[in-house]
This record gives sequence, structure tokens and C-alpha cells, in this order.
Amino acid sequence: MKSVAIPLMLASLSCASAAQATTISLPQSGGTLNVTVSARAADAWAAVDQSRSGDLPAGSAWQAGSTIEQLPTTTYPIDLGTDPANPLDPCRNACSPFYGGVYNEPPFASTGAPGWETASFWTVFAPDAGSAALMNQAVLEFDTSRSSISLLWGSADNTNGLEFLLGGAVVGEFWGVEFSRFGTPDIVMHPGQSAVLTSFDGIEFDALRFTAYQSGGSFEFSNVVAPVPLPAGMVLLLTGLGAVAVAGRSRKARA
Repeated sequence: MKSVAIPLMLASLSCASAAQATTISLPQSGGTLNVTVSARAADAWAAVDQSRSGDLPAGSAWQAGSTIEQLPTTTYPIDLGTDPANPLDPCRNACSPFYGGVYNEPPFASTGAPGWETASFWTVFAPDAGSAALMNQAVLEFDTSRSSISLLWGSADNTNGLEFLLGGAVVGEFWGVEFSRFGTPDIVMHPGQSAVLTSFDGIEFDALRFTAYQSGGSFEFSNVVAPVPLPAGMVLLLTGLGAVAVAGRSRKARA
């Protein structure tokens, strides 16, 4: 259960440095997790292929029982604020990572990426009833272990959680609240806004668990990329070829 872990995490963040950073390194049980924020909002949308936003990495699949939806659908359309009962909510059921604001801050008509209303994305809905500790989760499993992952994290909320699993055990985790470590508080807003292009590396994992709590917002994301690590022999070969190339250039420079 994370209902205890999250308050402890919030308390620990009060001591975190507020300095601006591109990458932070967090000690985990599986090693050191390096977290990089490379772009936000329009810069993040421009850095990904919107036409491939709903794709998953080769060799991955959602675990049976995962509470996951790929949107938009006819069941969960993107509401452009035309519902009289929800005049300020441009995305009643979920907020696309390619949309720049939530409610009317700022006006949705001018803040989303072009075509955001139809761009595919994934969401783990936050439960809409019950205790604050109630959660929905989705597990993305890989056929081989990976050591890096990147995604467009939309509308980051404090209690959106991403856990790294290896053999069923949690070896690392990152929660939306931890974006405050980057010293840019506008990454997480209430409600969450915009999107963050985020990458993780440094620990080995074979599954990812996405969590959304009833007490927080849904977890929206797209453009999940998890490269298959090169075999050790290939790394050595590439290193050797690089050394040969450097030596060749050195000889030409002396000639």
C-alpha cells in the first residue's frame, strides 16, 4: 500500500533542494534511478511523434486485470467544454497529454497541441468514489528486462505513481509529487496541467506499474519508449570500433 508511503515522501521533499535541474538521481532498492525532464508543455509535444502516441514498446503488453484505457473513445470522448453541466471542463473524463490546460486556466482553445482532441493516449482513471486510499493500477510487462524508459507524462498529479518492477518486486518508484525536486512547481498544479517529457534510467526492470489514487487525479501518458538494451558483447564491439576510429584520426592528425 502507498497510502503510508506518500505522506512520508511528501515530508521528505520539504528538505529537497529547490535548485533548477535537468536530471536528478534517486537512490532505490534496485540501484540509482536517474530522472530527466527534457521538455514541458509545447516543447514536450514538439519532441514526440503525435501519430505514434498510443504505441507501446515492442515486446510489451498490459497485464491481465490492468485498469487501463486508451483514449479518446466513443465511451470516453474528449469534451470540448460544450456540456452545460461542465462548462469549465474541456476533458470531463480524462485530460489528454497534448492539451495544455485543465478547466479554464489557461483557455483550452489556444493552449493544446494541434489535433490534441484526437491524439491517442493512455490513462489509469482515478477512482471516483470510496476512501482516499482507493487506487487503480495498470502493469505494463516486457518480454525482456529493460534499463531505460521515456514517456510524455500528462497533467502530472501528486499521487500519480510509476513503479519499476523486476521479478514482481518493486526496485524503484517515482511519484508526481517528486517533480517538485526540479524546482519548477508549475509541473504539478491543482488540477494538473500540461505535460512533461520524462525519461528514467539506471535500474533494471521488466514491468512498470502505473497508479492513480482516488484522492488525486488520473494518470495520463503517451509515447512510451523502452529500448531493448544492447548485448554486452555488442557494447564491447562498439567501444572497440570507437577506439579504432579515434586512433585512426590521431594518426591522420600526426601525418
